[in-house]
Amino acid sequence: MTYITWRIDHIPYDDGWEETDRTTLTNYYDPLLTTAIGTGKDTFEFKQINFNRELDDFFKPNDKIEIYRTLNSETIDTDTDILMIGSLKSTPEDYSGSVNLQRAEGLNFSETIMEAIVYVDVENLTIAAALELAINNAGNKNQNFKVTWSNSNLDTKFDGSAFPTITEDARYFNKPLKTVIEKYSTHQKTEDGDYLWYINNNNEFIWKKKITNVDHSFDEETDIFKSIKIGKDIKEVKNYFILKGGSDPEGNQIQTKYVNYSSMAKHGAKYYFDVELVSLARDIIQSDLKDSWGGDVGANSYPDLPYTTKWTSAATGSTVTATTEKQYTDAIRAHIKAVLEERGEQLAELLQYGKLAVDIEFTAGTKEWGLASNVSCNIPQIVNTNKIMRVKQIRYSNSTDIFSLEEDKGSI
Repeated sequence: MTYITWRIDHIPYDDGWEETDRTTLTNYYDPLLTTAIGTGKDTFEFKQINFNRELDDFFKPNDKIEIYRTLNSETIDTDTDILMIGSLKSTPEDYSGSVNLQRAEGLNFSETIMEAIVYVDVENLTIAAALELAINNAGNKNQNFKVTWSNSNLDTKFDGSAFPTITEDARYFNKPLKTVIEKYSTHQKTEDGDYLWYINNNNEFIWKKKITNVDHSFDEETDIFKSIKIGKDIKEVKNYFILKGGSDPEGNQIQTKYVNYSSMAKHGAKYYFDVELVSLARDIIQSDLKDSWGGDVGANSYPDLPYTTKWTSAATGSTVTATTEKQYTDAIRAHIKAVLEERGEQLAELLQYGKLAVDIEFTAGTKEWGLASNVSCNIPQIVNTNKIMRVKQIRYSNSTDIFSLEEDKGSI
C-alpha cells in the first residue's frame, strides 16, 4: 500500500523573506496543488484549524510557502521532493460551530509571467535570446517574485540550427510579457514549430518545442486508475478568419480572409478576427525607411527609390526592386497578404476541429507524468487506436492526482 508524506514550510515576508523565521507546519490538512502549461496560473491551498486563534496574525500576503511531497517514505529530501514554491495571496477564515478554519491560498510565480509588463528592445536578437531578455527584464522589476530563464531551454532550433534573428522593429515598451512570449512561440517566428511554456517547481521558465515523441503510456484495460472523465471540446473551433496586417505606405488597411469550408460544413461558421500581425506592415516599412534614410527618416513614407528590399516577398519568393511609390506599395501589400494567407492556413489547420480531452485520476504519487508530457492513451471510448495526448494540467492532493490531457490538434 502506498502512502504520501508532505512537508509545508512557511517563511514570513517583510520587504523580503525572513529565512531565519522559517516554520515547518504540522497541523495542516487537505493540501491541493494545480499546475498548468501556458497561460494558466499555478495555485496551491491547504487548511489549518485555528486553535485558540493562534493563527490570527501568522499567515500574511506574500509569505513564502514551500511544498514538498514524497511517496512511501517518512523523510523529505528538500532538494528532490519540492513540488511548488509560491506565495500567499489570501487567507480566508471559515467558521462552523466552534471550529475556526484558516485557509491558505496562493500562487507560484507564474503570476509574474501572466501579469508582468516589460520594457525591452529585442530587434537583432534571436528568438530564444529575445525571450530570455524579456523574462529577465520582468524579473529585474520584481526581484522577490522572480521567474528565471531555465538553463535547459534551447538556444537553437531542435535540430541544432540557429533560430531566426528578429529583423523587424521589435520594441516592447510597457507591453504584457505574455504577449511577447505568445508572439515568439509560434512556428511563424521560430521556424521550428510551435513552442509551449510553463513554470517548474523552482520557478524557472521552461520553453520547449511541441513534439510528438511519446513520454508515457496509459492503457485503460491494464493500468490501475480511479476514474476517467472524457470531454469533447468544440468551443475553440474557428474556421472563418479575418486577418489584419496593418496599413500600407498610403494608409490603406491590408487584410485578407481565409475560410476552411470543410470545418464550416461540420461546425457552422465560427469567426475569428486575427490581429497578431497587425504591426507587420509598419515594422517592414519602418525597417526599409531606416535602411534608406538612417536615423533621420523625417516625414518620408517611402524608402529612397529605386529601392531593393532586404526582405524576401512571400508572394514572389524573391526580393523586390521598386522604382515607383506604387510599385513599392504593391509589393508591400502582396507580401503582407501572402503572409496573412499562410497564417490563416496554419490557424485553420490548428483550429478546424474540436479537441478530445480526458481527466485521469490515480492514487496519489503512482504516476510521475510531468507537465507537457505526451502520453499514448489506449482508451476505447475515445478512439480505436492509441491517441497521443499532452498533459496540460496536474492537480495534486493528499489522496489522488488528476492529470488533464488534451490532443494538440483537434480531431472531432
